Amino acid sequence: MESELRDRNAVFYGHPQQERERKKQKKKKKKKKKKKKKKKKKKKKKEERQKGKVGLEEDDKVLSICRQRFCAAFVHCFLKSTSPSTQPAGKAVEVAALFGELDVIPTVDSFTSFSQEDGGSQLSTNAIHSTTTTHP
Repeated sequence: MESELRDRNAVFYGHPQQERERKKQKKKKKKKKKKKKKKKKKKKKKEERQKGKVGLEEDDKVLSICRQRFCAAFVHCFLKSTSPSTQPAGKAVEVAALFGELDVIPTVDSFTSFSQEDGGSQLSTNAIHSTTTTHP
C-alpha cells in the first residue's frame, strides 16, 4: 500500500531530488533575468543624460549669444566655428529664424576671425567694421 502511494506521488509530484533540481534551475533563470533588466535601465539613463542635458545647455548658450548680438553675420560666423558633430538640433532652427527675421546676407569672407576668449560671444574689430548687405 505504501509503495503504491509513493509511486503515485512520484508520478504526480516528482521525485524529491528532481524537485530540488527544478527549483534550483528556476532560481537561476530568475536571477539571470533580473540582471539583464538592470543593465538595460542603466544604459537608458546614461543615454538620456548625455542627449538631454548637454543639448539643452548648448542650445541655451547659443540662443543667449544670438539674442545679445542679434547679428546674422555673427551667427553665421559662430556656426562656422563649431563642428557639425557638436551642434544640437535646435541651433540650426534658431539661426534660420534669425536670418528670416533680419533678412540679412552675411559676407563670410570678412568674418574669418573673432575672439575665442569667452566662447566666441564677441566679434573681433575687423568683423564688426565689415559690411553686410540687405535684400532690396
